[in-house]
Amino acid sequence: MIFKSILFLLNLIIGGMFLWRYFYRSTFFLAQTIFVGAYSVIIFFLITIGIPLNKIMAFFPLTLVPFVFYKINTAQWRNLLPEKKRNIYTNILGFLVVIILFMGIMHVLKSPICEGDGLGIWLTKAKMITQDKTILSENFLNPYRIQDHPRYPLLLPILEASLFTSAGIDEWLVKIIFVYIWILILGSFYESFNRKSFNASLVLIVILSVVPAYYTMKHGGLDTGYADIPLSLFYLSVFILLNNYFDTGERKYLIGAGLCLSYAIFTKSEGLVFAPIILILFIIFKKKILDVLIIITATVIPALPWLITAQQLPGLYAEHYLSYVPEFFQYLHRIPMIVKTALLEVVNIKHWGIFWLFSLFVLIYSRPKREVGYFSLAVGTLMFFYLGIFLVTPWDVEFQMKVVFPRMLLHIIPATLFLVARQFFWN
Repeated sequence: MIFKSILFLLNLIIGGMFLWRYFYRSTFFLAQTIFVGAYSVIIFFLITIGIPLNKIMAFFPLTLVPFVFYKINTAQWRNLLPEKKRNIYTNILGFLVVIILFMGIMHVLKSPICEGDGLGIWLTKAKMITQDKTILSENFLNPYRIQDHPRYPLLLPILEASLFTSAGIDEWLVKIIFVYIWILILGSFYESFNRKSFNASLVLIVILSVVPAYYTMKHGGLDTGYADIPLSLFYLSVFILLNNYFDTGERKYLIGAGLCLSYAIFTKSEGLVFAPIILILFIIFKKKILDVLIIITATVIPALPWLITAQQLPGLYAEHYLSYVPEFFQYLHRIPMIVKTALLEVVNIKHWGIFWLFSLFVLIYSRPKREVGYFSLAVGTLMFFYLGIFLVTPWDVEFQMKVVFPRMLLHIIPATLFLVARQFFWN
């Protein structure tokens, strides 16, 4: 079982290497990210048109092996290596990165997924897909079946179901997916800042790796099986890809950003807020009409099958929020409590250390470049909508904020660190 799960992971890596080899030659980890989203979207599309999930489908990226290694350009591999010679500071930082990464991975792998949504929602859906080999089954379509949040997006459950189809159903194996995603997040920082400063890339990895929430948060941490970590990967990838587009003007990065927006939509409902914000701000920043059409097309087409299918699934919770919207102004008295709870969470050292205080200080008192202003406005607008959700929640606001709002902050931690780092290390 372990061997098959490792083979499945290599399967994903091969697919990412294909994209890196032919399309995103300077962005190895971002190519991996774009592929892992495409992998889930493709499998979702196939099972919705009546092709059952099977091992051949799960392992299809392995067919790309000959293309990946045929006359591969060795210069591509050199792009992953530091351009400057090592020194004592580099060695110390490298040692810290290795130790922290090792300890973090051991923490993720040491116990089975057994908390809240990790087992009750995401993993349950993955098991349903594995056993039914589709989502067009009674488990998904019968409103009287016991299933929490039947319209939750399915990127993570499909990834998990593909792993189960390859290696057998074992909750512990899901940890492999989260280790893979965690490495993609850290690797994206490494390759983004390596050319500016190798030491800087290592420092950023250390800063992100020691944020306590990744290891201590019971609802959303790396070892819980929630979809917040994959969502944060796609948020970060959108920022990096758009930044690359602003720097180079190459539209391949714009296409990648649009794809990651669609993956965010397919990962969590919050992606339906994030994607329009990015697109609207992109239009406001007066980019070329063709570029606007490219990013919108790259976002909408992959997400459209899910958006259509979701309307056919039973709705048990969504209508509660919608029913509160017409009475929006009656809930404005909640604002002081919402703001107070949010601020208390931002300064919660047990979750964040000094990360948010340091980040807010840098972004407020520095002089951000035009692109950083764009991204900062996107983050600010996203948090405005996130907090607005609590105005119309049908549940106890204070209790829900204590559980949900920390996860919302987790979504934007990597993206925020990218903005802070860009202020220091980008010329």
